[in-house]
Amino acid sequence: MKNYLGVCLSLFVILGNTPVFGIETIQQNSQFQIVQTTSRPYYFKYYKIEQTNDENLYNMTFLPLSKKDEKTLTKSKSLEYKNIKKIEKYLSKNKLDKAYRKDFKYIPTLLKYYQYYNEKCANTDAINYLEAIKQNDTSNEFNKDLLDYRIGVLYYNNNEYQKALYKLVPIIQKKPDADSIRVTISDCYYKIGNYNNAIIEANKVNKNDIESYKIALLNKYLAYTKLNKNNDANKIAYELFSYSYPSKGQASRYIAESTNDSNTKYKFYNIAKSNTSDENEIWQLNTIIAKLEQEKLEIICKKSIQGFFKAPNWLNIAKADETLMTKSVSNERFNDFYNEIHTCTAEYSGNNLKNCLNHINLEQEKITKRLILEQQEKNRQLAEKKRLEELQRMNRNLEIKNQLQQEEIDALRRPKYTNTHLTPMGDGSYYIDSFTY
Repeated sequence: MKNYLGVCLSLFVILGNTPVFGIETIQQNSQFQIVQTTSRPYYFKYYKIEQTNDENLYNMTFLPLSKKDEKTLTKSKSLEYKNIKKIEKYLSKNKLDKAYRKDFKYIPTLLKYYQYYNEKCANTDAINYLEAIKQNDTSNEFNKDLLDYRIGVLYYNNNEYQKALYKLVPIIQKKPDADSIRVTISDCYYKIGNYNNAIIEANKVNKNDIESYKIALLNKYLAYTKLNKNNDANKIAYELFSYSYPSKGQASRYIAESTNDSNTKYKFYNIAKSNTSDENEIWQLNTIIAKLEQEKLEIICKKSIQGFFKAPNWLNIAKADETLMTKSVSNERFNDFYNEIHTCTAEYSGNNLKNCLNHINLEQEKITKRLILEQQEKNRQLAEKKRLEELQRMNRNLEIKNQLQQEEIDALRRPKYTNTHLTPMGDGSYYIDSFTY
């Protein structure tokens, strides 16, 4: 099933759009409150932190000091600020490794790393940097539920469904109306084989959240089929059909596959066929429909025709002629075949029906013979094409051979010249250097 959480969700709606900027946490019991102050990373005061409504989660905008304010810094603070500016310079140029080496706990760097790996769909790396942000955000400036939500989504997209549940279940306990999260939890349960919990979670999705509700319906249908509860699955399939989800054709197939009634199967497989233009899918559906058509035809023939009779059978024809037809040709022939069958069964009975069906058998035999002849002609043309190509190859090789031989002959016929050079050796003798060309 599709990883629906790969689609960007409205994080504002799910988890709230107000980041936690306070630096105090409150611990409560029945008698008193203890206020615990946490330390804020020193560099946060130089950044504007804004939650986004997309997968980037947060923007951290650097707020440089003016030259005047920079001069007012103490020596230690000045060194801190220079280090921050150095890191920010690396970040602005996407030199993340250099920024990381300066301070591996620096949250703006960790956030940039997360965004980089998230864009590359490197889910494991993206998760690691989000966990690092959580660990180093000592003052809780970042919404931890939002971070855990995103981590859960990444686990989901990484097919690590048990880990996704570990992150997402606590969030849904806090946000029970977050239907988009709940359908993901439902799908996680389905993926790990916990079909009952998949159904339980899907049942909690609000019908008013139409997109989440449709996904929940699909989760329930798939889970019921795994539990072999076809009656329950069939009821859900009709509801999916009313929404045309995930498509009208697919919902039609769900109805057909979850019912035991042949007429219903026949009706909805044909609806599925009429809602697709894919030749392979049509061919697959034709194979299924042909079995249902054959059952109907055999019953009609048994009631109307006396004695032994071999009724036309598309499945036998298609199997015998499979190598002679493309999917497109097969689909067209299928339609013509059953149009003739339906005409015969609607207009005739007894011997007239027998004669009508026998005529179809003869026509199909003629079509098969024609297809065989067409295939033989194609094979002949292919063989002729290969023969001509081989002949051309041999002619090219012969031309090359003749050319090489002619070059050898020309080389032998070329006049020879000898050049001799005498070099005095100083002792009255000479060195003779001679070459022929």
